[in-house]
Amino acid sequence: CRTAYAAVGSLSRRGYEVYSCSSHGPSMSSWSRWSISSEYVPDPFTEPVEFTLAVVDLVGKWSIDIVLPGHEDALVLRGNEDLLPDHVLLATPGMEALELGFDKAAITRAAIEAGVPVPATRFPSSINEAQQAAREIGFPLVVKVRRSNSGKGVSLVGTVNELDSLFAGKYREVAANPARFPLLQEFVDGQVVGACFLARAGEPEAVFQERYLRCKDGAFGTSVYRVPMNDPRLDDSVDRLVRHLCWTGLGHFDFILPADGSPPVLLEMNPRLWGAINLALINGFDFPAALIAGICGQQDLGEFFCRREEPLASLWLVGEGISALNQLRNSRGGVALTRWGGEFGRSLIGSRFDDFAWSDPLPLIAEAACYAKLFVKSGGSTNPAVEGMFG
Repeated sequence: CRTAYAAVGSLSRRGYEVYSCSSHGPSMSSWSRWSISSEYVPDPFTEPVEFTLAVVDLVGKWSIDIVLPGHEDALVLRGNEDLLPDHVLLATPGMEALELGFDKAAITRAAIEAGVPVPATRFPSSINEAQQAAREIGFPLVVKVRRSNSGKGVSLVGTVNELDSLFAGKYREVAANPARFPLLQEFVDGQVVGACFLARAGEPEAVFQERYLRCKDGAFGTSVYRVPMNDPRLDDSVDRLVRHLCWTGLGHFDFILPADGSPPVLLEMNPRLWGAINLALINGFDFPAALIAGICGQQDLGEFFCRREEPLASLWLVGEGISALNQLRNSRGGVALTRWGGEFGRSLIGSRFDDFAWSDPLPLIAEAACYAKLFVKSGGSTNPAVEGMFG
């Protein structure tokens, strides 16, 4: 994925010997000039122990000192870290912190405790409680499963019938478990933004903010076009949350800036490398290298955070293609394609790409092929759910 690919490039350019592994292919990192070698491993979510043992074998084969998970495989490796050799450092927050950060209900409760605004939220444990909560919040409202990514477990519903259909269909399995029942939140109209950070023992080392201008799946999901921003209110919210969580490691928060100008509202957390990380990198915030340097004992990390004077935007090319396809599906083809083409053309000015560089062109081909395989396998979904990453 792009998160791992960004880290591979960052660390290799800093002089580290970087190797990669993946359970899906073709893999961007395996096709990158920045990865010395790469191998495929079992899926971390369907075969967690086998995945960890395969990583252990590669650690020995390649003489690895530090393992940096690229996505939610962080949970699997932390949960099985006793299988790793004692000398190997795992570059993630601890298991308790990861579980809290990946749990949308838990991080919402933590934000409330830290004094950070959140949408009006209810935490039902049954369909009857959810129906009552919906009446209290009002429609439209947002339903979120407690763990998901890329907007897969986030749905906007406008009526009680839509809510019932969701629990009878897409969310039937998670709704059957009271301990994992989805949460309900009010719909907040506004601009979606993000704030990524590196912290040590509850002290933020650096914070970088981003504004999402276009998303892969419309209103929800991963951003495909984003620009830097600077709002002191976001810095304050990040500081409150990081201190409350006593966070150590990388992290990323999504917020909404409400249309009425009220303070930022927290949506969720990514306690890992995040999809928009390339924007921070091209603007002088080298979070992967700073993380590894900190793990290795370096105290002053200022050299990794030098803000670019002329800010650059970041485009995800494959994501733009998916966005165009979604627009064609959801509206009149010619109008949608013309509108997207104009937006995309204007976006090229002052932008760099998440998944393409002339010095390293092959990962884009690998990424496109991998998404095409998933598209076909899922029967035409542009945001297919991967087993074990939803619930």
